[in-house]
Amino acid sequence: MDELRLIIRSNRDCDGITEEIIKEFRQYCNSVSGLVLDCNPEPRERDGEFEYISPVSFASHDNDIIRGASKPVDGSVLKGLLPYKDMAMHIMMRTLHYDVFDRKYLEDKYYLHVKYWNQLLDDKKINLVLFMCTPHHVGEYILYALCKVKGIRVTLLYPQLSNGGILYHLGSDIESIGANVAKDYSKLKESGLRTVELSEFMNGVVANTRCNRVIGQDEWKSKQKAARSLMYKEIGMKTVIRATGKVILNGLGIYKYNNKTFLKDQLKYIKRARRYERTMDHLKDYAKLAVKPVEGEKYIYFPLQMSPEASTMPVAGEFRHQLLSIELLSDAAKEFGLMVYVKEHWVQYNRDPGFYEKINNLDNVRLISLDCNSIDLIDGCEMVASQTGNCMFEAMLKGKPALSVGEGNTFKGAPNIISVQDRTDIIRAIEDIRAGRITIDEKDVSLYLKALEESMVYSYLDSLSETYRDYNKAESARKIVLFSLERED
Repeated sequence: MDELRLIIRSNRDCDGITEEIIKEFRQYCNSVSGLVLDCNPEPRERDGEFEYISPVSFASHDNDIIRGASKPVDGSVLKGLLPYKDMAMHIMMRTLHYDVFDRKYLEDKYYLHVKYWNQLLDDKKINLVLFMCTPHHVGEYILYALCKVKGIRVTLLYPQLSNGGILYHLGSDIESIGANVAKDYSKLKESGLRTVELSEFMNGVVANTRCNRVIGQDEWKSKQKAARSLMYKEIGMKTVIRATGKVILNGLGIYKYNNKTFLKDQLKYIKRARRYERTMDHLKDYAKLAVKPVEGEKYIYFPLQMSPEASTMPVAGEFRHQLLSIELLSDAAKEFGLMVYVKEHWVQYNRDPGFYEKINNLDNVRLISLDCNSIDLIDGCEMVASQTGNCMFEAMLKGKPALSVGEGNTFKGAPNIISVQDRTDIIRAIEDIRAGRITIDEKDVSLYLKALEESMVYSYLDSLSETYRDYNKAESARKIVLFSLERED
């Protein structure tokens, strides 16, 4: 590529990997310029050929940056965006974590972002967009959708495994996350190789799982979760106070904001969210319904995923509504006398009103106590089920089959995973598992782990994890660039 016009959505860049990536692109392209949607928490040397834009441009519903767009959007583009529109509007809810916004308000903000990002792509003649994480805020998701509609190449990273660091999948769209691992795994199998040496990182992940330890969960019991819920309530109250203060100061002319209506709207919806929060399911509601596993009972284990998060929204598609997965599994499992054990995610702080009751009312479903170890539940189950969860990977290491509900599975090609879309698929999968037609070969597992570590990128995720000690900034940048330009090593 002679001229690369690039947008990079950085990801809490603490060590300058953004500029390392730009430098690496210059090894293959004569001209490299563009924009950085900058999430850098610390000062660093910046590339002069790039404009650095605040993350408020993509993370907030409305701001002065995106209000500058004047160019109308072609009808063909709007039509192409229709498959993405519902998800984009749903993603907007994550700003407050509650579904409290009016549809008209959401549509107004949706089209505001569409106009801005469409004009920016056209004016800057962008031909590649690199997301250092999976698009899961309103502006970046609409930017991603516009790229797919307009045929602009995309590279995105998806964080998957953590053990003192993060492994990221590379993908050219949300649906293809994990496809490069599946491709490398197939090559390893075809090569006839049966013995591989894994990295210290991967050996650590395997060891933790096989000794019944879920990383980060060890000390996270009911008291810690209750403290987290209280923390979020305090944050919510502080947000209300700040928003109220801004509206008052704005009215007095002390605090100047170009869009006064937006401030008032935000205050209205934050107040609505505070009221809504009091009606939601919380840990005390879960604890009233949750039970210990029944000895000798045969079950499918379905651990809930944290929501809202990128792993469910947008990666899980329509199955971001996890109740849909549970109902589907419950209905099919009845045919075999199987229970479905559902356990809340260890960092989830609340759910929509009545969520736990709806699950508990299903005939063959049990909510399982938070104090039960997730890996022990995998040990005791006939199979695991999830949309995109790490539990499917953990099941593989335990020699257990897993049902991936929907099309969001990021462990594509894994030797234990069966993709299911409907009741018929689930029934067929259970029959195959019970008949012994699904086997998990230890050597295949090792090959898949090797494919993972060779295909994925070592990095770090925000401030939530330490950088893996063998992490190499230049090596990670090289992998990202080669994938983006569709080049081989």
